[in-house]
Amino acid sequence: MKTKDETQKRIVNAFLMFYAERRFEQITVKGITEHLNISRGTFYLHYVDLNELLTSLEDEHLYEIRRINEKNRHYYLSNNIADLKKYFASTLKYIEAHKPVIRILIAPHARARFKEEFKDIMRNNVKFKYETAVADDKGDEYIKHIIEVFVAGNIGIISNWVCTENENTVDDVTKLFGDILINLPYMNIRKT
Repeated sequence: MKTKDETQKRIVNAFLMFYAERRFEQITVKGITEHLNISRGTFYLHYVDLNELLTSLEDEHLYEIRRINEKNRHYYLSNNIADLKKYFASTLKYIEAHKPVIRILIAPHARARFKEEFKDIMRNNVKFKYETAVADDKGDEYIKHIIEVFVAGNIGIISNWVCTENENTVDDVTKLFGDILINLPYMNIRKT
């Protein structure tokens, strides 16, 4: 990924300031350029439009989350609680380092693209790990619903941590993931 120059960083920061407070559709290039006291031409040197700016920002973080996920997937596939915690800790450390931006990208008023692609990353892990463990007599619909419960739970924990002002550390949230994943009633979905 190429690095951003100072003007581009200022544009992104101004965009994020506006996006933290309002819906994407309410943000304008004019508002950003006036706020920064730059010309529209300067904005367009860096981005075709606001959609490209937001998409590039989302893609930057999704790329890193996917990279970390793929590098550490073997921990997620393990049945060892210590390994599961390692998987979540690696992703959570990245999220913590970028918490202000991630908070904006998953805010209730934010567009769904980032949240949906983040869910897909989680969904693919859960599918891979549990499709083979689910009892055959449960059926495809049951499996899909169980997977969505896990995905929603994972996203819920992360969203709560990112979007609320709390003192929870990566270790606290990692422990929470480990405790919940081990204590959830997996016996209802596992083959006997």
